[in-house]
Amino acid sequence: MSRFSPLLISATSFFLALAIGGALINFAEWRRRDEQRQAVKDIGIAQAHILEHHLNQPLSATFALASVLRQRGGIDNFDALAELRKRRLTATH
Repeated sequence: MSRFSPLLISATSFFLALAIGGALINFAEWRRRDEQRQAVKDIGIAQAHILEHHLNQPLSATFALASVLRQRGGIDNFDALAELRKRRLTATH
C-alpha cells in the first residue's frame, strides 16, 4: 500500500490548483484595474489640456486688450470691438 492515500493526493492537488487559479485571477484583476486607472489618468490629462486651451484663448485676448489700454489709456469704438470679438468667439465654439 502506498504511503499517501488517493484522497490526500486529490485534496492536495485540488487546493494547489485552487491557490494557483486564485493567484492568476488576482493578478489579472490587478492588471485590469491598473489599465483602467491609466486610462482614466490619460483622459483626465487630455481634458485638462483641452480646458487649458479653452481658457488660454480668451485670456490671451484679454491680456492683449489690457496692454492696449495701458499703452493708449483707452480704446476707440470699444463696443464695436467687443461685438466683433463676441461674434468670433461664438463662431469658433
